[in-house]
Amino acid sequence: KGHKNAITALTHGDESVIASGGKDTDIVIWDTIREAGEFRLRGHNDEVTDLVFFAENKYLASTSKDTLFKVWCMETQCCVQTCVGHRSEVWSVAKHPSMPYLMTASSDRFVRMWKVQDNSDKNEHLKLVGTLQRQAGGRSSEIRFNESGSHLACQSNSKGTDLWYMRSEKDARKKGKRRERRSREKDRKKEARKN
Repeated sequence: KGHKNAITALTHGDESVIASGGKDTDIVIWDTIREAGEFRLRGHNDEVTDLVFFAENKYLASTSKDTLFKVWCMETQCCVQTCVGHRSEVWSVAKHPSMPYLMTASSDRFVRMWKVQDNSDKNEHLKLVGTLQRQAGGRSSEIRFNESGSHLACQSNSKGTDLWYMRSEKDARKKGKRRERRSREKDRKKEARKN
């Protein structure tokens, strides 16, 4: 029940589950206790590039060279959402360690931010909520959060790495309000100079 070609992505769920993705476009879920493939997930049209479990290992997110980012339900063993956010090969996915966000990176020089939705009764488990533009050239090869989730790094296949400070939603709202306040103050000063 293994892969027919090279394995290109690997991640672990709980102690007894590993997921692998390969050039054969398949994802195989492995039972580490039995040391056997449990089931296969099919749906990508090109090499699987990265994998991550989320939502208490109930779901698996996969990226692929086919430009798609997919969400798989481990219970039903089916694709429950196909996210279209990038225009070129999607190379990496990272899960925030404490907040309900996943980040994807691709060859299109953008990093996309996806929020994990609580209302999974709709077929929208992830929602695109933001975009970051990379400065480093080349395609993304890996994206990862640090242990606390305060920083996000995106490594490219060139000589560059982008690094972002990640604010909490509360801190982001505060910063937005400060920007608005400063903008209003600037406008008032401009008006005062005109008069």
